[in-house]
Amino acid sequence: MDNVVVLRRVMNHYGWKRISLMGHSMGCNVSFIFTALYPDDVNYIIALDSIAPIGYDTCSEFVEYQTDILLKFLRYDAMGVNPGPHGSMKDLEDIYIDAHKGSLTEASARTLMIRGASRLRDNVYKFNRDLRLMSAFLHPPSYELIKVYAKKIKCSYLNIRYEFFTGAKLEKYNEVLEIIKGSSKNFKFVQETGTHHVHMNDPQKIALIINQFLFSCMNDDEDDFV
Repeated sequence: MDNVVVLRRVMNHYGWKRISLMGHSMGCNVSFIFTALYPDDVNYIIALDSIAPIGYDTCSEFVEYQTDILLKFLRYDAMGVNPGPHGSMKDLEDIYIDAHKGSLTEASARTLMIRGASRLRDNVYKFNRDLRLMSAFLHPPSYELIKVYAKKIKCSYLNIRYEFFTGAKLEKYNEVLEIIKGSSKNFKFVQETGTHHVHMNDPQKIALIINQFLFSCMNDDEDDFV
């Protein structure tokens, strides 16, 4: 929700009446909630490999999650700013690749480090990150609320999914997709193959899909498309 507030602040600061959103992973979740809250203020959403925040079916599941996530948040909060690890740029790239379990290529990790790391001294770099963000949502919505949010999304909507989800997660993903399909005016879903970072590792794979979607949005809203 902090990121949803940030989006609203940016709009207010620049005096924007409507925005267009493209996000990957957590960025999809933020876009989803923002658009549900302000459906008239969004032209379109492009969601890459996610759809909505984790929604819990029961209160007991939520309590178990919140118990763990609050402790995780406080643990990171006690570490202070940039506690490490520090090392060469190659060291930091390797750490990032390992953390994402092979989802990132070396070239993609190097690209992320352009804004993801800063030089401390000769050949020694630090990550530019707030570890507390790794605790994700402190107050995730229920799955019932996720479905209510989905019904509020009426803008054009593109979802490109790379990973093959299974079990209950796949069922919820598909159910939310169907709700958005029924409420949005220009809906498109594409299942692609690849890792969670295929948009960085192989951008050509999804560039045509996105361009075709944007063209369809412009045709639908020639008078007010931004």
